[in-house]
Amino acid sequence: MTTVQLTDEQLVLAQVQPTPEQTAAAWTVLPERVLDLNWAEIALLAIQHRVEGIVEEALRLSGCADQVSASVLSTLRRRADLADARYVACYDALVALHRQAPDVVANLVFLSHAWRLRLHRA
Repeated sequence: MTTVQLTDEQLVLAQVQPTPEQTAAAWTVLPERVLDLNWAEIALLAIQHRVEGIVEEALRLSGCADQVSASVLSTLRRRADLADARYVACYDALVALHRQAPDVVANLVFLSHAWRLRLHRA
């Protein structure tokens, strides 16, 4: 049996929760270690896993954002904004399709970004 040892950066990302508030709460030791981490790597992992918005907002909520490179925060925010714009465009396209052919989308199940649907409708 092989044991895989995660890097500190991977562990930070492994603690990401469904919301920024839950993520900030899960990052219990982050404020003590924030300067020791490779935030460029964490940003890349967040982008790969499509949680850049959660990570960026959780950094602000945890009080650590001012200790992370401005370019990393900017990249996370920009990528999160792009993801949100894509989501809204797809949602709007589905709404338009539903208006024209409700039978086509009546039985679709969406698992990704389900929590955003509530926010978008609000």
